[in-house]
Amino acid sequence: MIHIPEWNLNWQAVYRYDTPVELPAGTVVSMRYSYDNTDGNPLNPNDPPKRVTGGNSSSDEMAHLWLQVLPRAAFSEANDPRRVLQEALARHNVEKNPADFEAHYNLAAMLQARGELAEAMKQYGLALRLRPEDATANNAFAAANMAAGHPEAAIKYLEAALRSRPDYF
Repeated sequence: MIHIPEWNLNWQAVYRYDTPVELPAGTVVSMRYSYDNTDGNPLNPNDPPKRVTGGNSSSDEMAHLWLQVLPRAAFSEANDPRRVLQEALARHNVEKNPADFEAHYNLAAMLQARGELAEAMKQYGLALRLRPEDATANNAFAAANMAAGHPEAAIKYLEAALRSRPDYF
């Protein structure tokens, strides 16, 4: 259903099909993954390489398979129940823990994808208050500023991303 031959942390996200995939009754879904923590992997963040175990911290290896299973129904792109569900969960996480960087960042990314730039920028700003040096959030906030027609505002966030991680894409 999805194949990512060369994983990059900067691509970490929720993947959603444009059109839902119909799975017949009895379908079995499985996931196979492997990690390359050797010095032969130029994207290995550990130099020299070190043993990494599974967990939910950013320094851990993790592979999660989450499926949203919805009853077959006709729906429009604007009212996609998958998006409604994802956004409701993100808003719940932000309300439950306002100090949750990932919750603010994820909500911002969803809002930006939907074209709600003002609200997305608000959430990116809240995420950056929690982690001002985060390269990914600074880059995303810059992209939102660019999309909103504010290239001059984007520059400081791009510069912050580069200061934080000069090798950042």
